Parts: sequence; structure tokens; C-alpha cells
Amino acid sequence: MTDVADWWQTDIIDMAPGQIRLRGFPIEDLIGN
Repeated sequence: MTDVADWWQTDIIDMAPGQIRLRGFPIEDLIGN
């Protein structure tokens, strides 16, 4: 799953294997503890 076709990216979300970012911020930082 390293092909760009397997990833999903828009202006709001960027998803790649092992990574989800919302508006440039890692999802883990936005969820909190």
C-alpha cells in the first residue's frame, strides 16, 4: 500500500498508511488524552 492511488487527500484530510492528518495536524493531537 505505498502507491499514491491507495492514499486519500483533500484540503481537509490527508490519509496515508499509518497516518491521518486533519488540516495538517495529526489526528492523535486533535483527539487528546
